[in-house]
Amino acid sequence: MADANSSAEHPAVPAVDPRGEAGGALLVAAVAGFAFLVTLFVQTPDGPTVGSATAAQVREFAAENGTAIRLAALSGMVAFMSLVVFTAALAQIARARLSMLVLPGLVATGGILIGVLLWLDTAAVSMTVVLPELIDTKLERVDDVTVLAWYGLTGYTHYIADYEMASIVLILFAFSIAALKRGLLPRWLAWLGLVFACSGTLGIVGIATAVGVLYGFWFGGLFGFILWILLVSVTLALRWWRLHRAQPAVAR
Repeated sequence: MADANSSAEHPAVPAVDPRGEAGGALLVAAVAGFAFLVTLFVQTPDGPTVGSATAAQVREFAAENGTAIRLAALSGMVAFMSLVVFTAALAQIARARLSMLVLPGLVATGGILIGVLLWLDTAAVSMTVVLPELIDTKLERVDDVTVLAWYGLTGYTHYIADYEMASIVLILFAFSIAALKRGLLPRWLAWLGLVFACSGTLGIVGIATAVGVLYGFWFGGLFGFILWILLVSVTLALRWWRLHRAQPAVAR
């Protein structure tokens, strides 16, 4: 009876301590997710068409949009760092609840792969504005072939961004399955993540096989992923807040 009374007076400590490793990951994931979403509002202006643009057009575009390109480059680096931190925190949350470490590893790996692409794309897009100053010259002094080569890299990063969907699918599948197995997210949100992952998978197939009817699914995966990040960030922030508020009461 004494043990029963003691248990009634001292309720069990929550499974996740907001000041502990897993509890901290809830807050880190939420903040990083919100930071990534903010960077989406800063985009590089559309430039001349890669492949048909002249060196004069590239120089004119760089001169007229230098400030916007620099801001987009800064935003791209924030996006790179925040997405890597977001997925690393998700992996930590999953790792705290799962005995099998494959799924958390896939989440973290997918985030790194997307981060690398964001890093490369940011460097390519800003090259015509930032690099000349770094090598103590001006874009007007760079020969036409080199200018077009620098600008042409943006076409390559845009192309590999189409296949970036594979990394997005990896994150969505891995974390959604982990969420269903261990209740890391509301079940409806975990299933929604799987729906977006399936859409992205169909989009990849469409791009790789040039089946136009499947192209739309690629955008379903992309915009679904953005929406998923928002919903997950809000969910984890609310969970951390509830645990944070409950902790002092438990301590008393």
